[in-house]
This record gives sequence, C-alpha cells and structure tokens, in this order.
Amino acid sequence: MIKQLLIGTKNRNTQVDLVRFLLCVFVVLFHYLHRYGEIYNAPQHFFVNDISFVVAIFFIISGYFASYKGFVNTTKSKVVTLYFPFVLVALLVFGFLALTSSLNGITVGDLAGNVLVVPLVIGKSNYVDGAHWFVVVLLLFFAIYILVNLFASIFKSKKDVAVEILIAILFLLSFGFSFTSSRNIVLKLARVLFNSNFVFICFGFFLRKAFDKKRRIYYIASLLTFGCLCFKYLYSGDRSGFVLFLFLLFVFVVSLFKKIPIIGNRFPSVLGQSSLFVYLIHQQFGYVIINLFDRNFGLYFLGVICSIAASFTLGLVLFVLWNILKERLFNNERERTE
Repeated sequence: MIKQLLIGTKNRNTQVDLVRFLLCVFVVLFHYLHRYGEIYNAPQHFFVNDISFVVAIFFIISGYFASYKGFVNTTKSKVVTLYFPFVLVALLVFGFLALTSSLNGITVGDLAGNVLVVPLVIGKSNYVDGAHWFVVVLLLFFAIYILVNLFASIFKSKKDVAVEILIAILFLLSFGFSFTSSRNIVLKLARVLFNSNFVFICFGFFLRKAFDKKRRIYYIASLLTFGCLCFKYLYSGDRSGFVLFLFLLFVFVVSLFKKIPIIGNRFPSVLGQSSLFVYLIHQQFGYVIINLFDRNFGLYFLGVICSIAASFTLGLVLFVLWNILKERLFNNERERTE
C-alpha cells in the first residue's frame, strides 16, 4: 500500500499529480508571501494579488474527475476523501492555535460550526482556517451532484443525458447568480446554493465528457462553458490573473495527454495526492511559524522556508497516516461482512 501511495498505480496519470502539486505550491507561496503581509501589515513579495485563478484549476480538476458510483458509494467516498480530512485538520489547527495563543477570536462554537459544515455554508460560523472554504464548496457541490444523479435515475436509459442537462442548468444558475449582489433573501440563498465556483467544476465535468466521448455536442458544451469563464474573468478586469488561469489550464490539459516534457509518468504520485492535506494544514499553521521568526528575530524569509518545509512534511505525513487508517477500517468492515 505504501508503495502505491508513493509512486501511484501502474495506470495512474502522475502528470496530473504533478499539476496538483504545483498548484498547491503556488497557493502556499501566495499565502506566505502575500496574504501574510496583508494580515500582519508586512511587506508583500508575490507577483499576483489574487489566488482564485489558481484555486479555479483545482475546481476544474475536481469536476473533471467527478464520478457517480451509486448513492452509498459516492457519499462514502466524499465523506472519506473530503469531509473527514477537513474535520481532522480543523481539529488539529484549532488545537495548535489554542496551544500557541493564536486563536484570534475563533471559538469552540466556530469549531463546532466547522464540524457541522452547514453553519459555514450559510455564513453563520467562522472558519478555523480561512483556506478551508475550498473544501466546503466541494462538499456542497457533490451533495448537489449526488441529488442530481438520484433525480436523473428516474429517467432510466436516459439518465446520463438527464445528468448532463441538469449540470448544464447548474452551470447557468451559478454563472448568472455570480453577477448579482442584491441583499434580497431569495437571491442570497440562491448565491449560497449555486456557488459561483460551481462554474469551474461544471466546466471540468464537460471537459471530461469531451475527452471521453469525443462527440460534437460535448466539444460545444466545453467551449460554451469555457467562453463563459473567459467572459467572467474579463468582466472582472483582472487581465493578468486571466492570463495565469489560461496558462495553468493549458498545463492541466497537456498533463491529461501525459505530454509535459521530461517528467514522463515518473513524478512521485504521493506529492500530488497529499496536496489536499497540505492545502488544509498550511495557512494558519504557517502564519504562526512565520510570525514567530518575523516578530521575534526579524527573520521573515527563514520563517517562510521553515513554514513551507513543515507544511509539506506534515501534510504528507497526515496523508499517509490517514490512508493507512482508512485501509485498516475498510478491511475490518469487509471482514465483518464476509
């Protein structure tokens, strides 16, 4: 099992793992070199002011690999791969912040809201770590995705078509409501249910359809959704961020064909697979370390280096330990049912 985690299975595309790893590095560097400066009134050293363009690629990857394997299996999969890691790291981060007197207003009630998730979705609780919003968006999307598949099952032989139509409707609703800012209670609820980031996940979904089925209708769907994303970015006025988004999307598409030069399919799979744990643990954990070096010794960049090393090491360790625990739990469950 450990060997599979480290190098991946024979058929695994480790170039996609490379992309995940690079995106994670980008997010970590942004938070340590730019966002830290915004929060603690320190100099900022990064070349972009917004990380949403990078996180958008994470959402596209999630949509690309979205699959439905029945209500029970899909629900279990998302609970194990998203919800449990999210809760585990939230508990660890809260404990770490409490021990270092760095809670900054985060309460036990907020921690409970994180565990329950719903208070986070409706804005009634603070995040233990602000970067965790990404996972909450994914949990909300996949809850809707499971409901979509359950509803579509009534169409039996036309289920796949029904799912595609419903995902297209979800895309349009998310895209449309992303341009509204009214405080009307109905519109606020709509913006919660149809999160603006769903457009990236839906685009990834149709991109996968185009790659797998190679039919004109899916090429058109991918191009139309991509065109809407381009309009959304150009409308925002951030041209440099849009260029970065296009470049990262290009790299992801190239990785699907295993065409990234030099790397081949030899990239250590575990570095990409552990990116979720690194993402979840890095922000508040790293800020405390950087602040320790910066405020006490004036060694900001040494603090950044130590935070990067600590975050990736801890994320990797958590990922391996979680997979060992998961394997043992499921093996015991299978033994009890046999």
